[in-house]
Amino acid sequence: QKFLVDYVYYAQNSVTVLMTFDRFLAVCHTREFENWQRWVPLYALLMFSATFSLHFLLYFDKANVGSRFVYNSILDCYSLSTNSYQIHNKSILWQATVGTICLLVCAGLNVRTLIRLRRLYVANKRIEISFLAISLFTFLAQTANVIV
Repeated sequence: QKFLVDYVYYAQNSVTVLMTFDRFLAVCHTREFENWQRWVPLYALLMFSATFSLHFLLYFDKANVGSRFVYNSILDCYSLSTNSYQIHNKSILWQATVGTICLLVCAGLNVRTLIRLRRLYVANKRIEISFLAISLFTFLAQTANVIV
C-alpha cells in the first residue's frame, strides 16, 4: 500500500507534464496537435511506465540499502536490520530530482504558451486562457510540492 501511495507523487508529476505539453501544442503548434492527440495514450503509457519503473527500482532498492543481518544472541537467530535514515534520504532525493525536472519543463512550456496567448489575445479578443490558468495553477502547486 505504501508503494502505491508513494507512486502517486510521480504520477502527479507525469500528469502535470502531459497536461502542460498538451496545452503547449494546442496553442503554439496547432499542426502537430492532431498527431499528439492520436498518440497521447502511448506517450502517457510510456511516461507512466518509466516513472513506475523508476519508483519500483527505487522501492526495491530500499529494501536492500543499508540492510544487514544482525545476530541476536538472546534469540539465537539473525534478524534483518535496515538504516531507515539512509532509505528516507534516497527517496527524498529522487522525488526532488523528478519534481525539479518536471518543474523546469512545465515552467518553460507555460511561459512559451503564455507569450503566444498574449500575442493571440491582442490580435483576437475572444481567445480564452482558462485552461492555461488551470495548467499554471497546477504548476504552482507542483512548485510548492517540490519546495515542501
